[in-house]
Amino acid sequence: MTKCKFEVGKEYSTRSGKKAKVFEINEKNFTSSKILGAILEEDGRSEMASWGIDGRFFSNREFGSDLMPPEPEKRVMKVWFNIYPDAIYGPYTSKREADCVSTKHALIACVYREIKYYVGEGLDG
Repeated sequence: MTKCKFEVGKEYSTRSGKKAKVFEINEKNFTSSKILGAILEEDGRSEMASWGIDGRFFSNREFGSDLMPPEPEKRVMKVWFNIYPDAIYGPYTSKREADCVSTKHALIACVYREIKYYVGEGLDG
């Protein structure tokens, strides 16, 4: 079963770039329409709409009124690694922390890296 990526009360973009708001999610609904909401027009009007649990307006094809799931939050972690002839230790959150735990006589490098990732990345399954 597809996990719902949408939440009641939140606004999302449609595939065509319009805004849409979710009013209700009923995964037990016997029809393919599990999400009830409205597509918001620029002039303030709104048009009632319903979508499948995956956000599709039509279950068999892409359409401009499809709800688009939110973009995952992108983050950057700034870390240091101690490099030895046969191993890498870390990550450490500061150069000072990396220096405090290093074995100076065998350390061959202490490198800084910025690791970019999305919240939830690699957690599928």
